[in-house]
Order: sequence, then C-alpha cells, then structure tokens
Amino acid sequence: MANVTQRSNGLAHEGVQGGFTLVEIAFVVLISGLMAVIYTQSYFSYVESQRIARTEDSMDLSESALKEWLDLKKSYPCPADPRLPETHPNYGRADCSTTAIRVAGRDADGDATPDPILVGAIPFRTLLDENGDGNTSDGLRDIPLTASSSLDGWGNKLTYAITENLTKVATYRQTDGAIQIVDEFNLSVIDPPGSMHAIIISHGPNGRGAYSTSGVLSDSCGSPLPPTPPTPPLVVTMLTETENCNGDGVFLHGLKSLREASYNDDIVKYFAMREARLWIDYGAGRAANTNVGNVGVGTTTPQAKLDVNGTVGGLQITGRDFCDKSNVDATCMPLAALASNDPNMSCRAGASGIGAGNAKAIRSIQKNRVECETLFPTMPTGTCPTGRIAVGIQRSSLGVTLLCEPKP
Repeated sequence: MANVTQRSNGLAHEGVQGGFTLVEIAFVVLISGLMAVIYTQSYFSYVESQRIARTEDSMDLSESALKEWLDLKKSYPCPADPRLPETHPNYGRADCSTTAIRVAGRDADGDATPDPILVGAIPFRTLLDENGDGNTSDGLRDIPLTASSSLDGWGNKLTYAITENLTKVATYRQTDGAIQIVDEFNLSVIDPPGSMHAIIISHGPNGRGAYSTSGVLSDSCGSPLPPTPPTPPLVVTMLTETENCNGDGVFLHGLKSLREASYNDDIVKYFAMREARLWIDYGAGRAANTNVGNVGVGTTTPQAKLDVNGTVGGLQITGRDFCDKSNVDATCMPLAALASNDPNMSCRAGASGIGAGNAKAIRSIQKNRVECETLFPTMPTGTCPTGRIAVGIQRSSLGVTLLCEPKP
C-alpha cells in the first residue's frame, strides 16, 4: 500500500492512512437511518396533530355559528346538500327541500311516527347571508365563519345532522331532539336517550362516509376496513365508525380504535340548546314553560300538564272537553255540546235528552245527555193571604206552592 502524504500549514506528515473503515461507515449509516425514521415519524405525527387541531377548530366554530343562529332565528338551519361541488351556486346553502338527505330518528313529538333527521354539510353560506342577496345583515356577524370552516383537517366536508322539526319556528320545541348518540358498546351517552338536537362529525383520516369539496364520497360507508394492526392491544367493542354514515338516526361517539372489528377514527361533537329558564319569551305575545313534565298551581303533585288547586278565572277559557280527574275519554263531555244544537242536550219534544218532551226542563246532565222532567206536574191551588200577591210558583219536596209577597 502506498504511503499518503498530507500537507498542512507547510508541514509534511508521512505514513498517515486516510478514510473510514467499513464498520465505521456502517455505523454512520445506521445512526442516520434511525434519525431519519425518528424525524419522519415525528413529522407525520406533527402533521396529523395539526390536522386534528384544525378539525376541532372548524367543529367548534361551526357549533358556535349554529347556536348563534338558533338564538337569533329561534330554530336551526337545515344542512347544505353535501353532494354539490364547490362550483354549484347552492354549495354551502341550507337545503330543506324534499330531496334533502333524511334518516329516521326517535318519535319525539308523540305522533307515533319516527321524526326525520336531516343530514348534510355545514350551511356556511346561509349562516353568513340567509337569502343569498349579498347583503349579510341577515346573517351572523360576530363569528368568523368561512368556507374552510366547513371542512375538516383532511379536506373533507364536516357532516351536520339536525332534527328536522327543530329547523322550523312553528315546530321547534327544545325537548324534541330526535338524534341518538351511543358509545362503542351501543349504550346511550345522553339522557334521555335519542334526545339530541344536532351532531357534527369529521369522518377522520380515512374519510369513510365523508363528502369531498367536489361533492363525491371520499370513501363509501361500506368500503373495506384497513387490516388489523398488531398494536394497540385488543379493545372489544360492538360498533364501528360506519354507525356515523349508515343511514339511521343513531351516531357513534366512541374511543378511537384501529382494530378492524371496532374501527373508529371519527371525531364527533353533539349538542342540544336547552334553556335553563322556566319560561321562554318567543315574542308576539307568545311564552312557553320549559318544564317537560306537569305544572302545578297550589299543589306540589300536579297530575296534568296544568293542575290548579283552586279557582280559575278569566274572560274566556277555551278547550275541547270537560273531564273528571281520571281523564278517561268516557268520562269527558265535549264543550261543543253546550254551545250547539246537539239533540242530546235538549228537552224539547223530539230531542234526545233523557225524558224529553213538551213542558219539560233540564234537571241534570249525565253521560253527555241532559235529564229532563216535567216543570210542574200539578198546579198549586189556593190563594195568597190578605195583603199579599202571588209572584211565582215554587217546587220543593213539599210539592208545588205559590210564592207570595206583600203588596207594594
């Protein structure tokens, strides 16, 4: 091997070997590789955390906007159609039409049919300019809502679902939320179950069930789940994230899980605006009590929606029936019967009152019919004493007698 001479500062060094051994080079490559892996993992973790933070910011901003809209308009906005692309004139505008996406929720209004839930995207344009005329005076002013606020950190549209009855002032009742929220064990996380007003969903990194800004599904709800990774440890669950896009009124708010049998990377926010006050002023002379049970006046154990232990007065009282406390229909009397020509409420000849006929009068009312009897089966005999005159006829247990009073 030839000697190498390296000159430095004018001095010669003979017999010095230069370069690195294979072991040294391998060690340097190994360290560099490890550092690159650590850096790459840290970088991707940073990017993912930024996406999650952006998603949470968008969801918080959207929730605030929806709540402020409710406060101003006394109802929620309908969702936007998620199937529309950015170029469509109705992109981001509320859609309450018959073609809007609807799923069935609980029967909150008690009409024996499931209440519909509207599902779509954040209607950011409606929130900013209600009628779309360019004048934002009818929209929100204090919330910095933008088109990007309706997207999550992965660039997909946030899903917004709302009980349809709560999108109209005429049918809005704060107790009529119809959305059910469950955990991964299919247990309700709200009380009462199925009573949530609205929910906002980011479908997470995989975008399963989310719509892109082009109006197409980023990943269909029925697409295959990613394979089960060896970690983290097993978490036995019953539901997956498909609960948030499977077309019913039940939504999942569960722990993050990367296992195929319980896969869930969705981020969820749900809310219901309920007044803490007992009374709400709806304007135009309308007020409502927020109590969902019974209200008592003079009693601590009300048995009806309004139970008054005392005398009720007023210039005009409207209603449908008079009922006894059992509130059984068979014991109720229709109020219309008292103000109509119902033959059951008459004692004239040919009517249907009990014992009706000529010279008959109403004695009582029973079973929604009057009971009739002859006014005076016999006429009184005799005269009034001297100095008194007859002023009437009286019927009592003693019979029929003249009513006499002193002469004026």
